[in-house]
Amino acid sequence: MEQPRVFPVDAPVEAAIDGKNFSFSEQSIRSRFVARVFILVSLMFAIVTVMCAMPFIFPAFMVWVQNNMVFLFVAMGIFVVVALVLMCSTSVRRSYPLNLIALGVFTLAAGYMTMATASAFNVQSVLLALCITTCSSAAIIFFAMFIKKDLTSLIGIAYVLGTTLMFFGFTAIIACFAFNVPFLYTVYAALGALLSMLYLAIDTQLLMGGRQFELSPEEYIFAAMQIFLDILNIFLFVLQIFGKTN
Repeated sequence: MEQPRVFPVDAPVEAAIDGKNFSFSEQSIRSRFVARVFILVSLMFAIVTVMCAMPFIFPAFMVWVQNNMVFLFVAMGIFVVVALVLMCSTSVRRSYPLNLIALGVFTLAAGYMTMATASAFNVQSVLLALCITTCSSAAIIFFAMFIKKDLTSLIGIAYVLGTTLMFFGFTAIIACFAFNVPFLYTVYAALGALLSMLYLAIDTQLLMGGRQFELSPEEYIFAAMQIFLDILNIFLFVLQIFGKTN
């Protein structure tokens, strides 16, 4: 299974390139890479935001979404399949325009899933979650950019925490339905939001480079997916914590 390339910073460079010129070239390439990723992420969230607004603008459409849950499961299936293809296939991620088409399908599937979830809550809850997510994500990104500590060294710990949280989530869901212990799901959502914030900080440093590990500038599709999913998960967890259902 092919994985995105994550390079140690001290990887050897070609001897034919002068050190000073290479440093300038590398910085220029990295800057374009970062700009491209954040442009893609902005476009992805613009699409998702428009989709999430539609049920609140058109009440009849909200009723249709809530009464036709089969399309939610279709969107989930498309989301999982396209995400796996993009994460596991280097050739698809780097083949223009196939990579952008796949990313667009991925975004639409994620947008429908988010829209269906948001439609179950009142508009005040959705706007509150949106504001909290926007402010916290912006703060985390700037924090990760300028902090001296190398958070990429925490990748292993972050994945262990993620696996542990997944099993805790299953337990919380069972407890909610079987034993009527809803506060466990709130605890799960709070821990999920915090862990997603840690993921966002780590992925931001992988994107920026200059740390122990960094993403190749060729992996702009993978980087955009990671940042997008981190922020989207923060929004969904925050919505579960503070949201009030219709």
